[in-house]
Amino acid sequence: MSEDNRFRLLDLPFPFQAALSICSDIDGTSWDDFLSIHKFLNSEKTTPLGKGLKLPVDDSFWCYDNPSYPNAAFSYFKPDKITPSEFAPQIRLLIRAGILDVMHSYGNFVSEDEFSRELAARALEEIDRHHLKIDVWTNHGGAESVQNIGAATLGKGDLPDENNRYYHSDLLIDFGVKFYWDSEQSLTPVVGQDRKASWADYFANNPLYFSRREKTKALLKGVLSFIPDFAKDNLIRNRVIIPDKKSGNDLFEVDALRDNRKIFKIRRFGSGKYDWSDDLPNLLNDRVLKKLLRSRGKMIVYVHMGDRHEKSDEFPLSQETVDRFRQIADLFHREILWVATTRQLLTFSLVKKYLTWTIEENEYHYLIKIKGMKKAGIPFELSPKDLQGISFSLPDNKEGKLLFKGKELAFKRFFAEKNNTQILTIPIDPIEWPL
Repeated sequence: MSEDNRFRLLDLPFPFQAALSICSDIDGTSWDDFLSIHKFLNSEKTTPLGKGLKLPVDDSFWCYDNPSYPNAAFSYFKPDKITPSEFAPQIRLLIRAGILDVMHSYGNFVSEDEFSRELAARALEEIDRHHLKIDVWTNHGGAESVQNIGAATLGKGDLPDENNRYYHSDLLIDFGVKFYWDSEQSLTPVVGQDRKASWADYFANNPLYFSRREKTKALLKGVLSFIPDFAKDNLIRNRVIIPDKKSGNDLFEVDALRDNRKIFKIRRFGSGKYDWSDDLPNLLNDRVLKKLLRSRGKMIVYVHMGDRHEKSDEFPLSQETVDRFRQIADLFHREILWVATTRQLLTFSLVKKYLTWTIEENEYHYLIKIKGMKKAGIPFELSPKDLQGISFSLPDNKEGKLLFKGKELAFKRFFAEKNNTQILTIPIDPIEWPL
């Protein structure tokens, strides 16, 4: 970065004031409901839910599932776990489009015996064979889901053993997955990450506590947060979940899996009590959206978008959820709230955090030269595509230019007359609905 404070790398793509991603777990989502939801969200087509909103909202997918299982969804392979399903070509198309960009584990398994390292290798080899890339993994299920990774789970996916029966995190990271989410226990109640958060953000002013009882419990947890760690550990074992303020409020952090491999662990906003699509109007209520914009934070929301709590009509989303998405779309299209896919937001946040750049000046130009990335403990090869949304502020008395590896980058230029600055923003490619 530059030592000259006239030149700044901005925290958000200009001119947005905050960033939001809807990171949905695919549980319980039929193919028909998935299409209905995303045609409405991602396209401008006329749908049963109304005219499409053209929002860059992504989703997750499974490689393996069985229609007879609880919470079944569409999957890449048929129940024989060998033959690609009728959905496989569309899944590949949606991965290429950036709409399916999260692997919600390999699949929906009902017992430990169903999963194996062989299934993990088959899924990753199939994705790689089609030259596709997945950067984000989220754990799924409970004790039966031995594929899960991370110390906060009961999974065994990052535990090498004699037979490597369940171990696969080496395959996952070698494939290119850089981000993962572990469990509901790590959900944050803080609105807006990548900013300083106070005690009140976690407890007293939390907008996800709706009743007096919930607010009282939140304040009690706030008091308990001051007790010693050894006593807190005992309370957590007895299911008194206390948000961990010491872990910080970053959108992601470097984590060491139990096989000592490094990966970024992401933070999702939400509550295990409010994770149905019907809960989205409350998860993203007016207080939350206003606080997110006011704090200029970034936020990844935890939800099961394709699964309604009480389906009282034939639509995959309730009218209240549709109306909330319309409000979010209005903020997005007016360039107030940046709505991004999970991968887009995480990549932007990663690049912004570790980007290195210098300033050179000649008679006519300020040249911002992007060098690369500082070491984050995890390899990351920077490409021009990864720079989308990166924005610089600089004086406007000379023309500004952006360069990366000796080549000029395309950018949008904005002027702020009141402080005599110009903003250079690398454009963000739109997410196009391909079906």
